[in-house]
Amino acid sequence: MSVTESSPPTRTMPAFPLHQTDSDAAAWRERTRLVLTPIAAPSIVGFFALGAAAFMLTAVWTGWYDTGNSALLLAPFVIVFGGLAQLAVALFAYRARDGVATAVHATWGSLFIALGVIWILAGTGAIAIAATGATPEIGLWLGAVAVITLFCAIGAFPHSPVMSVTLLALAIASGLACAGLVGDVSSLVTAAGWVMLGATVLCAYTAGALMLDGAFRREVLPVHSDGALRLHDGHRTMGPLDVIEYPVGMPGAHAGQ
Repeated sequence: MSVTESSPPTRTMPAFPLHQTDSDAAAWRERTRLVLTPIAAPSIVGFFALGAAAFMLTAVWTGWYDTGNSALLLAPFVIVFGGLAQLAVALFAYRARDGVATAVHATWGSLFIALGVIWILAGTGAIAIAATGATPEIGLWLGAVAVITLFCAIGAFPHSPVMSVTLLALAIASGLACAGLVGDVSSLVTAAGWVMLGATVLCAYTAGALMLDGAFRREVLPVHSDGALRLHDGHRTMGPLDVIEYPVGMPGAHAGQ
């Protein structure tokens, strides 16, 4: 009995060649379809919340006032707006493919929730520390936040120098607070409060610029770099680093905010 050998199955080459030409790339782009959901810039809320909560730190660190119940009165606002709102923003920044904003708002949102809880525990006497929760342990966490924020400032620079300066001010303020709390140097903590005051102004400017950009469909206040934001008839256009993105610069349709 004879046995007939069957030929091996034919392997199908991928539709997109590994060594594509310009025509291959153009054909691939024509066949590509993206389903995107444009959203408002998440950092509008994120930087407003960050600035507002940071202003509370300014009041605490500079010693502007302390009625005895200040920590208990400030904590709910810090937890809800500075903490929970920023965590929600971080999730939407992730959808907008903005890694810098995701890291910034997740980091600072988590910090403010923790600080708010500590202020409540300290204000009610549940833990035996100062009402503001100023301890070396808090300083260590602020040091970690300073390092993360510094990396975010570097990452934000190519897209938005204004946002980069804002994050740099936050990193310097948290770094000074870290050194002051760990080393028990009150003057450094006070200096951190004043630097944080400048950071709150920059946060408000950044959030306001992003909001007005979306409201007026054009750049009202400078916030983006010339290379990241290209305006044409009130809309952003694709740049050399864009691969496959919807031309109109909306978060969720265009990488970043």
